[in-house]
Amino acid sequence: MSEHSGQTAFPRLTISTFDELCHAESEIVKRINSSRNGPRLFLMNPQRLLNDVEVVLQPAVIEEWNRIAGDNLFRPNGLEAAYDAVLKSHGSSHVSVRIKHLVKREAS
Repeated sequence: MSEHSGQTAFPRLTISTFDELCHAESEIVKRINSSRNGPRLFLMNPQRLLNDVEVVLQPAVIEEWNRIAGDNLFRPNGLEAAYDAVLKSHGSSHVSVRIKHLVKREAS
């Protein structure tokens, strides 16, 4: 069960290719946004939050997504204690964060 919301755990979703990530994006975004503090936690540590909502990324997916995102999406950032504090917090914030997409879209 996800610690984020106290709700029933999501079914495990294993992503093996970047194309699968793009195809499952709306489901993954829904999981992130429906988890308590999920968007904030995603910004702090995407891989940990994805694991918490039962999204398992294979190493090749992480490598490609990180490359596309500028080689800093999955870089350790020293926010582990802050992540844990936000994870455990139950208070509301005056700032609302929502994730719309996982991958930057090209301008049309």
